[in-house]
Amino acid sequence: MNEITIFSNGIASKSSSYDLEAGKKLKITLPVKKDHLGDVLASLNVFGDVDMVSFPTFPQESEGVLTLDSNNVFSDMGEKLSGVPVTLYFTDNRDPDSGTIIGTDIAVVNEKTTVGALVLLTAAGIRSYNLSGPGSIKTITIQDKEIKKEVERALNRNLQNIKPNSTVVEFELANKKELRATALVQYSVPAAAWKISYRLNLSDKNNEFSGLAIVDNNTEENWDNVIVSVVTGEPITFSTDVAQAKIPERQHVNIVKQKAISAVEVGTTACSFGGSHNANSRTYGGLNEDENVNFVSAFKSQVEASEEGDFCIFKSPNPTTIPAHSSSTIPVFNTQLSKAKTVLHYNQQNHLTRPYRSVDLKNETPHSLERGICTVNLNGIHAGSCIVPAMKQGESALLPYALETGVKVSVVQSYNDVKIKRIFTHNGSFVVEQAQRIDTEYTIKNVKDERFTFCLDHPCYVDENALVNARIEDDYLDGQYKDGIYKFNFDLNAKQEVVAEVRQINVEQTSLVINNNSYFNIYHDYIANNGPLTKVKEFADVVKACEEVSEIQLKIKNAQKEIKKLEEKSVRLRDNLASIENAKWQNDLIHCEDKIDSLNESLTELADKEQKAITKVINMLSKISEEILF
Repeated sequence: MNEITIFSNGIASKSSSYDLEAGKKLKITLPVKKDHLGDVLASLNVFGDVDMVSFPTFPQESEGVLTLDSNNVFSDMGEKLSGVPVTLYFTDNRDPDSGTIIGTDIAVVNEKTTVGALVLLTAAGIRSYNLSGPGSIKTITIQDKEIKKEVERALNRNLQNIKPNSTVVEFELANKKELRATALVQYSVPAAAWKISYRLNLSDKNNEFSGLAIVDNNTEENWDNVIVSVVTGEPITFSTDVAQAKIPERQHVNIVKQKAISAVEVGTTACSFGGSHNANSRTYGGLNEDENVNFVSAFKSQVEASEEGDFCIFKSPNPTTIPAHSSSTIPVFNTQLSKAKTVLHYNQQNHLTRPYRSVDLKNETPHSLERGICTVNLNGIHAGSCIVPAMKQGESALLPYALETGVKVSVVQSYNDVKIKRIFTHNGSFVVEQAQRIDTEYTIKNVKDERFTFCLDHPCYVDENALVNARIEDDYLDGQYKDGIYKFNFDLNAKQEVVAEVRQINVEQTSLVINNNSYFNIYHDYIANNGPLTKVKEFADVVKACEEVSEIQLKIKNAQKEIKKLEEKSVRLRDNLASIENAKWQNDLIHCEDKIDSLNESLTELADKEQKAITKVINMLSKISEEILF
């Protein structure tokens, strides 16, 4: 029995069995694409109570240079086989002649007729033999076995030109036992990845979930009566140069020096959903809701499903045939669902004003599901399509399949000012916790005579630890957080309008190591310009100490301004004195320089006072041990 196993990452493992009678040999030819030759050679295995008497061979791309012209065979061979010993047989059945081919020539039959001729070196000398007409050459027998093989290879190349991207791997097996034996030949080749296509058939009577494997045979070999298995998983695969004839590049070593020694020079070197609605929707209607109609899929699967490690294997019990460069669809499972629910799912990123009709699907199959497209049918009517994600057994997913135009959503969002929530010291750091409240109103209006379970997605990307609650009037909603989204579920009745209020409080902590270098940030962020700490009595002494620092810094700033003015005046006086000697200017210059020296001395004293005052503030902050709440 022949089997083929196709993985979802584009590799196929082929197994073929061959029966060998006792004492017999069997030549096996595997047609493969040239690009896949390396994969076959790297993975080929033969199992069974047989012997491999001829090991796998394959033609190299560069093998042989002889080509044959199929339109003018004798003349072409006469030109290309010069020097080859041959025996000639003639149409008039005279005795054959033997000799060595020299080449071709033109023979004159009469004044009006010439024919091509083959010229040989024979024991009797150089002779010419007509290629057509009475007594012409009928058969050419090549005496050299190697030349015969070269001609055969040239013919094989002509054959391969019919399918230029194809080649073959050949080997021979022998059964040397006295009983019949079976050989199993196994190899792997790149193949088109199989795809899964799902069908979700929902009705008043039952909910059915089925999967079909789409298999493409893009190889050069017909898959005749093979057992097909499709596998979900990612085995490692890569291409190699196994099938390429390569001569490693060698380093060249000169025995004789190319250059003699020259003169020597001296130089330098550098969410799970509530509610119990059926998965079907009467809004879409059915086929006249005929009680005798049972919307059950005709795709009946009998495959064997199993799991090996992270692989899920679907194996067809009956053989199928897929010709080369053809495709086929194979049912792989069919499951009755007991927990499928229809919900309306709203996410502002998907659509600003409308929710999507969705199916809350739980994987009730006994195996994992591969990612694939799913067609949804409601009471026999096509309702839409969706993507089923990869799912393990028991996992759930929300599958949006159609936009619901009977329900409209409007969103209003408001941001409140950032406020300090608390301040405390921890491990030598000054920690400030700030909070911002974001209020979002979702107004949801249902104009249909239909009741829904509504799933509201509220984005919460700023902080996954944000405090989030939601309510409809006085009823608070339970939410589930995952991947930056809070999900809230509630019932939306027919012809109802509800307002879901979501309050989100984002909390952020800023931590500064308490030292002289952090004073600037602490003062300007929390004290300066009537900052939040100026309103806290526990920080009154700290604020007063900061005011002392500010007074010193103001004196430093004023002194620096005065020094700058005096330096500019000194420059002008020096320029004037360079042109004209003037006693008054000389006295003014001396006075400016004395004043600058005095101010620089005071700046040194003020800088020392500033550092001491800042150190006082830092010490006071370090002693604050109680948490201060706002």
